[in-house]
Amino acid sequence: MLKRIFISLSIIATVCSGAKAQKSQNFINHNAWANQTTTWSISPKWSIHQEIQWRRNDYYNRPQQTLLRAGLTRDLGNGLSATAGYCFVFTSPYGAIPAKGPFNEQRLWQQLQQKNTHKNIELVTRLRLEERWVETPSKVSINNVSFAAGDNIFSYRARFMEKVNIALTSRQQPFQNNCLYFSMMDEYFASFGTNITTNIFDQNRAFVGLGYVLPKLGRLEVGYMNQTINKGYSQDEADSRILSKREVNHTLSVALYTTIKTWKPEAPKN
Repeated sequence: MLKRIFISLSIIATVCSGAKAQKSQNFINHNAWANQTTTWSISPKWSIHQEIQWRRNDYYNRPQQTLLRAGLTRDLGNGLSATAGYCFVFTSPYGAIPAKGPFNEQRLWQQLQQKNTHKNIELVTRLRLEERWVETPSKVSINNVSFAAGDNIFSYRARFMEKVNIALTSRQQPFQNNCLYFSMMDEYFASFGTNITTNIFDQNRAFVGLGYVLPKLGRLEVGYMNQTINKGYSQDEADSRILSKREVNHTLSVALYTTIKTWKPEAPKN
């Protein structure tokens, strides 16, 4: 377990240091995200993933995104699970470099997740693949500067996440009711496909915060997330270096994770 944690943190440090090495122009935003995820356990091996996220810009004053995600999960044993599903995202123009108009995105997604606990430490590793159809803005008319959603652009995106939770209380029975824990996470996004030419690095999310296990409701996690999004490349006129335009979002993240069991164990046979 400790070896896995060391490897995970090394990967995170390498990714972050590589991101900083390139010359970039940063555009700062302050956002607030709320996430409600419910896992419906329908059998010992199968569950349904249900997720909704409200994402707000300018702290919480302006809309940023609304995300709906659903999936079907199979428990493969020993902490390993596989999920496949569908996701819908509506994005509004926001921030210092807004999109030309609102647009929708539809995704199919598949993931493998490994989750293990050793004493008071929980480690989650997730690899997710997305097939994305993203609308592109187009002018409403020749004489009108307003934009509306246009054709879909298809691409793939891979996401790699490492998350470490450390129980601060209830160490004899960690991550049970009324347990307070420290949480840190990093997730790296990479886009690829025929429609992706140079913007392979899509974004990175780093989170640090506290979690609390609420009886009957599940895990509540509150903290700070730094989201860095690559908005494209250009050439700096001053020194001819490649300049990466990046959106840096300082985000208050509030998430509630609830598991609802809808099945009962079979009674032992006499």
